[in-house]
Amino acid sequence: MNSVIYKSLLLFITAFSLITASYGISYPDDVVLLEWVGSTGYENDGLEPETGSQPTEFIFKVKYKSSNNTAPAWVIVNLDTSRDGFFSENEQFSMKRAKGRNNRKGVIYSFAITLSYHPSKLSYLSYYFTASDGKNQYSTPLGYGPVLKQDLSMKIQPNSWFAGKDLKPASINITDFDQRIIITNTGNGFQKYALSISSEDKWVVDGWVAASNIDSIDENKYLLSAVFTDKYHNELEERDFNEFYDEDVLTLAPKIAEGPVFSLGLDSKGQNVAPEQEIALWFKLVMPTSTIGEHALDLHTIRVKVICLPQMK
Repeated sequence: MNSVIYKSLLLFITAFSLITASYGISYPDDVVLLEWVGSTGYENDGLEPETGSQPTEFIFKVKYKSSNNTAPAWVIVNLDTSRDGFFSENEQFSMKRAKGRNNRKGVIYSFAITLSYHPSKLSYLSYYFTASDGKNQYSTPLGYGPVLKQDLSMKIQPNSWFAGKDLKPASINITDFDQRIIITNTGNGFQKYALSISSEDKWVVDGWVAASNIDSIDENKYLLSAVFTDKYHNELEERDFNEFYDEDVLTLAPKIAEGPVFSLGLDSKGQNVAPEQEIALWFKLVMPTSTIGEHALDLHTIRVKVICLPQMK
């Protein structure tokens, strides 16, 4: 998965582990070894792929060899699925013969499992292989993996805000309760969001441009600000935006919702968003002091990019 995803809104306005190759114990009548398979992805460990997320299938492989052609009583992979640093009995998984019948040359054993990222657990696992010839047990050193990646996903509804028509110069327009944008974390981990203006106006010639702060609103120059709240917040007033100056102003450069940025007070609701949690996004638009050009009275479109980022806990 990508480490960052984004979606767009339209605003309509008018005016690790390397270990040696084989492991075993030598006895006078037999030598049993557990070796890496050696095929692509299994040259230096027993796992492929090394990283992924649900529904990625991880396949563990090991090669069992016996100088006396003794078949194993069993071969297992010990996999710390709880990610607590310990291997319990329910974390021992029987492996099946996947290739070969001659134990002198080596028989490959395999086990497949689907694992998912969990926000409250480590993002990587550890494992080792154990086999028995009926008399003795043989194990490989500890390996690390797979690394489980967070799935970044969000739903935005609705995906536009119509600010109004025949708006007066320098007038202030704020999203009301029925117009607020609901963002849902549809991923499997905690997320935070960033906002930017990806298109200042659909009109290239005589189009509007974004101001960077309240003091730079001018002719054909508007100011767009945003605040995240919980889903059930009733309304926002003019004073709720940019409480400390311009921290809620959207610019062409992305700004991350952290602390006072895009926030009521000092703790933005656009951060630490849990899976399936819904939050609301509100906008405040300050119109240009005047509009000129051939598109002065036409519909103007501002495109806002909503960027989804992993939240490190």
